[in-house]
Amino acid sequence: MAINWFEGGRRVSALFSGLILLGGGAYSAFGGSDNRVIVETISPSDAFHWTLKGCDYPDQEKTWDGKVEFKSGDPRVVAACFRVNKNGKLWYDFGPEQQMQLDPINGKAPPPLKYRKMLEVDTYTDAADAYMDRRMNEYKPTRAQFDAIGKDQWMIAWVNFWDRVKEAAPWVAGLLFGLWVLTTAVGWIIRGFAGIPSGKDFRTDRPEHANAQRASGEWIGPAIAGVVILGSIAWGISAGTSAAAPGIGRIVTKVFSAVGTLLLIALFFGSAAAGGWGLWVLGHKIARRDPSNLSEKKLLAASILNAALVTGLSYPANAYTVIGTWIDAVDKWSRSSGYADGGSMAVFSICLLWPLVPLFVMHKLKGPSPSAPST
Repeated sequence: MAINWFEGGRRVSALFSGLILLGGGAYSAFGGSDNRVIVETISPSDAFHWTLKGCDYPDQEKTWDGKVEFKSGDPRVVAACFRVNKNGKLWYDFGPEQQMQLDPINGKAPPPLKYRKMLEVDTYTDAADAYMDRRMNEYKPTRAQFDAIGKDQWMIAWVNFWDRVKEAAPWVAGLLFGLWVLTTAVGWIIRGFAGIPSGKDFRTDRPEHANAQRASGEWIGPAIAGVVILGSIAWGISAGTSAAAPGIGRIVTKVFSAVGTLLLIALFFGSAAAGGWGLWVLGHKIARRDPSNLSEKKLLAASILNAALVTGLSYPANAYTVIGTWIDAVDKWSRSSGYADGGSMAVFSICLLWPLVPLFVMHKLKGPSPSAPST
């Protein structure tokens, strides 16, 4: 009995799709930092006031030692967020007093305008640290502010949750779209080289496979629904345990974070293997040789060679072309969203798939192989 590789690939893709959805849901439910109280300021003359907006890069965040019970039985870490200006620097002090002579009014010169310029400094400097420490040592919340935080601090968890949903949504959508593009392109190319008609998994000129069609996909919907339901149940359990036992909630968060990391690593190596396979097939097609003798060791060598080629070409492309500006924008967005080098690694993974592009073009120019009608 012949193995239906296409059906196996569809099931693997559906499994990865479910894991991507589960990972995105897990991060939305359990990821991120604790629900700390954040007080913000934008300048030396701006008093601290509490906010529901997170302290994101490049804003500077520092926390006070210990926790504060704004509401009885619900102690919170308090963080000071120093917002940077449009230049990415901190306003940390006022310069010396200066005077500006105004234009005469009705022939009389008004008294000079006295003002002091606001001084700015780079964030990671001794002056910035001294300024932030001084402001934190001087801060004492008013009674009204203390009571307002205790009354509304329950909203912090929901705001953080929706922020994580907005962060995870583009990654989940991008991964699902990338997985669909990858599987569709690979399937299209393999069908073209093997002479398998679209919509079927075997050649119709083989009598034993003449009636072989796509296997039923009715199981995919319930499978994804099951993943979503399990994620919802896990979120409910986590929310309850986090409220009753914060220690357990932190453990669950670490577990799901580790699972998500492993999933992304698996997708990265899958992309590397697909690129290595494409490079192998492309090289053999150009040399007019049979690419079917691909083994595990040869696939590993081709994947490493493909990664080396992409790495070697990425540095000059990043330094001497407009690609560098685009990559820097992706990296800045990734870091500001808390993903560190995730954006750059995602772009690198996509670039590893470059051999599939010329293979697809070769397939389109050549056209699908003719196949005999089924009998």
